[in-house]
Amino acid sequence: PGLNCIQLGLCVKAFMAVLTLRALALALLLASAAGAVDDSLSVVQRHAQSAQSGAGLAPLDAAPERPADASPALEERRAVLEAKRRAAQERIRAKAEAEAKLKQEAQAERKAKRQAELEAQRKAEQEARARAEEEARKAAEERRRAEEEAAKRAEEEAKIAAVEQARAERRAKAEARKAAAQAAEERAKRESEKQERIAAREAKRKAEEEEAQLKAQMAADNERAQEAALLARRQAAKAKRAAREEEQKREEMRANWQAKLAAKREAEEEALLPEEEQLQRVEARQQRAAEEAQRRAAEEEARQAAAEREHAAADRAAKRAQAKAEREAHFQQVQQLRRQAEERDAQRAVDKAKRAADDEARRAAVEERRLANERARGDDEDRARAQEAADQAGALRVRVRGPRGNEVELKVVRNVRLRVMMLAACGRLGLELESSRFMRAGRELSPDDTPDDCGLEEKELLEVTEMQG
Repeated sequence: PGLNCIQLGLCVKAFMAVLTLRALALALLLASAAGAVDDSLSVVQRHAQSAQSGAGLAPLDAAPERPADASPALEERRAVLEAKRRAAQERIRAKAEAEAKLKQEAQAERKAKRQAELEAQRKAEQEARARAEEEARKAAEERRRAEEEAAKRAEEEAKIAAVEQARAERRAKAEARKAAAQAAEERAKRESEKQERIAAREAKRKAEEEEAQLKAQMAADNERAQEAALLARRQAAKAKRAAREEEQKREEMRANWQAKLAAKREAEEEALLPEEEQLQRVEARQQRAAEEAQRRAAEEEARQAAAEREHAAADRAAKRAQAKAEREAHFQQVQQLRRQAEERDAQRAVDKAKRAADDEARRAAVEERRLANERARGDDEDRARAQEAADQAGALRVRVRGPRGNEVELKVVRNVRLRVMMLAACGRLGLELESSRFMRAGRELSPDDTPDDCGLEEKELLEVTEMQG
């Protein structure tokens, strides 16, 4: 309403401004017309005065009566101008009266609109006061209801706390059992892992032993192969030497036979030669024999040196093979000792970790038992207080049947929400409240309702169904 009054006032102001502008424009037009008429009258008067002065007459303003000898055209023109002036004054007077009337109407309209605005404002203030009184009354009612709800909620929270503590006790016991089962499972798992590690170490040890035996066997096979190769080389060298010796013997026999034949031919030829030539050939033959003996001695020495070199090379190869075999055996022994030390360290670490885990599990179990006992004592006290409060507040008994057919009986306070009873029922039936639905005669009960809201009666049966997923 206030906004509409403001808009109406603005529209009125705009309308009045437009009217004022139009009146000003009309006044300017009328003023210009009146000025033109006055100018024309002043011109006529000047002409008339000049005519009168020329004719020896008195001025027009001085003598109201008209002279008899005035010009008719001048009089007619003067009358026309006077009529125009009077018409213009009449129009100006009519416009001024119209503008005054419009101003009075606009003032009256503004006054009426102002009164309407004041009336609307008064009504709005009365409505605001009425709304404020209504809101104050509602706020007082809400505060009263809130106080009542707070009192009820405090009682419900006490009951819920008691039920939650009972559930916490059961959960603690279940967690303790679960922890014990997990500890036993962990011990079994550690034992199985230990057995697996022992089996893995034994398998690894056997594999390493087999590998060491295989390497030792391969080393022995290599040594035997090297010895066989060395023996074969020696036998080949011996056979080669025997073949060379046999060849040398054959060569010597052939050379001896050829030498004998040559000597026989030379002897036959020498028998036919003179004595001096015979002596020269004997000296040459002796010289050739000496050279042949030297050559054979040098070859024999070369053969002996080659045989000695072969024997020395074979001895060096045998010594290298023996040193390599000794190094391999020493390396295998060192590796075996290192593996044994690592196994001992791993066994010590496993035993230490097992002892630490057992100690930690023992301490955790003792702490869990202590906390469970404390929670059980607190829950017993809370249940006793809740039961006492329920007995004092006036309660009724209801039966709750679970999805597996097991049934429990609970006390329910009439003005307390059903969430307390639902929590207690779920705790005793082994269910979760989030996945459970309480039904009464085919209708689902809300946790925020009270027994009085639902119309529960003494010993009434409630069905509990468990939602899937």
